Amino acid sequence: MFASFYIGPMTSLKSTSNIEKSLVQLESCIEELAHTCSRLRQENEALRHRHTELVTERAQLIDKNERARARIESMMARLKAMELDQ
Repeated sequence: MFASFYIGPMTSLKSTSNIEKSLVQLESCIEELAHTCSRLRQENEALRHRHTELVTERAQLIDKNERARARIESMMARLKAMELDQ
């Protein structure tokens, strides 16, 4: 792994300069990758939190819908019973 970065005595100044430029570019790419990973980690955490909120909200809405349906069915049954009594 480190052998590819070894600068031996026969290495010219020009190739040393190229290696240094390559290392600077590599360092820049690694920093950018680290920043992107951090940003994506934060975004992922926010999305997971939002997902949890939406799942909770959905459960509440389903419950509310079921209660409303039961009330409407009860009212309809009472209205039908009132019609039959008349």
